[in-house]
Amino acid sequence: MTEGFTLHLRAVPPTLMLGLLDTLDGLHREVQVAALDDDGADLVGQATHDALVGDRERVEGPRNAILDQASKARDAGLDRVDITAHYNGAEVMPFLSARVGVQSADAAAQRGELLASPMTAGQRALWTWVGSEFEAQLAGRPPTPYAPVGG
Repeated sequence: MTEGFTLHLRAVPPTLMLGLLDTLDGLHREVQVAALDDDGADLVGQATHDALVGDRERVEGPRNAILDQASKARDAGLDRVDITAHYNGAEVMPFLSARVGVQSADAAAQRGELLASPMTAGQRALWTWVGSEFEAQLAGRPPTPYAPVGG
């Protein structure tokens, strides 16, 4: 496994990133709280719960770095910002696993099975790009700037 790497996210719209992080937090909270209800139905399955709750919590450091940089850029009135976040070796697999959990929870939210809002189309495009950048840069490829579909 890798010793870790620094993820470089180029030309990210800070308000879109903040909205995405907020939506991810909502999905995370709902799946986490639902698991506490012994009488409640298993909304997304144990594997999704473990990936979204357990693994996502193991990457809070990089997530908070992204949040801080996007917040500062938004507060400065920037339309785009370059963001970096370091993932140590122990955070790589949890990020990849959490991506799967997010996808499953977002799909459940889209079907109306969760109270949390699903990602918007723009957030989903950004999330997909972040995951692609993570995998590409982990493999040693250079970062590419965010370019929304149709834009």
